[in-house]
Amino acid sequence: MTTSLFSATLFYATAQIFMPMANASEVALEKSSISNCESVTLVRKNVGNAYKGSVTNDDYSMSLVIPKGLIGWGGVAEDAPFHGFTIFLEKADSSSACIVFDIHVRVNAEDKPVRLHSSHRIKIKNISGWQSINRIITKGEDIVVITTALSYTKAGDMIDSEITMIVPKLKYTEKKVIYDTFISSFKISATR
Repeated sequence: MTTSLFSATLFYATAQIFMPMANASEVALEKSSISNCESVTLVRKNVGNAYKGSVTNDDYSMSLVIPKGLIGWGGVAEDAPFHGFTIFLEKADSSSACIVFDIHVRVNAEDKPVRLHSSHRIKIKNISGWQSINRIITKGEDIVVITTALSYTKAGDMIDSEITMIVPKLKYTEKKVIYDTFISSFKISATR
């Protein structure tokens, strides 16, 4: 199964307690393993392929733009297949705020992104998907997790992508602007 580590962790975590909040759900999680970026991705800053500016991948017929001044880190060798990257949003503390971009070909139905109960439908250009915004209180931290899942077909294959931001609640408004800019740049080419 190629479901991302983040999806599996967030699904476990959000299966707990939901409390309504404006435009989001508040999830109180004392036992959650989600606490920062390091808890959901093995990618580290300055490790692996570095992505800047416009990123295009013909295998997935997609392109997107990394916001100016930021770098996406692949965390793998240059010759490894492309499956996304992580953008660290803080210069001093790379574990506190990040955007994790994950993309892969769906091998079977179990690889489909896990749709959270708190999600709503979203459309970015010609791609449909869903988005959830959750506030998680865990290990003494108050964080917000946004997940946008987009799926589309390419040459008979289903392509799934998840774009997730993890950010301390105090920096949510500032970092959400970056996240929205990033996801709105996602495009698929006409030659699918």
